[in-house]
Amino acid sequence: MIDPIRAIAWLRDHPSVMGWIAVGSALTAVLYTLIIVIAITRMDPEYFASHQPTPGTWRDRHSAIRFLVRGLKGLLGIGLLLSGIAMLVLPGQGLLTILVAISLLEFPGKRRLELTLVRRRSILGTLNWIRNKAGRKALVAPGKSEDQ
Repeated sequence: MIDPIRAIAWLRDHPSVMGWIAVGSALTAVLYTLIIVIAITRMDPEYFASHQPTPGTWRDRHSAIRFLVRGLKGLLGIGLLLSGIAMLVLPGQGLLTILVAISLLEFPGKRRLELTLVRRRSILGTLNWIRNKAGRKALVAPGKSEDQ
């Protein structure tokens, strides 16, 4: 087990490490922001209003490719989730990392959670503001009674 007092003392004795951690954290925040903006702008406008996945995505590929992609997304999601939890007490973008991880993971109720969040006017407005800045069509709001 790491002794937090010794770790803090070590960091105090090595200020350049804290500088590199700060730079890495800032670069990670920029990278996550870019990934999120790209994902939002590439999203099908009917994504939240439709019950079916968008045709022509990796889901239509061979079952081995689907299995591989789902496995890689799951591993990346778990890794990011663990990193995000660690970043809640360590330097880094913990909450943002956790949100990205949840978007990659598959779990029961995920679609319902997504729809609940997107039904909030402020969230849908922000998503559509980003899409508008990128010259993309606005997302169609999900229906009130959709349980998928």
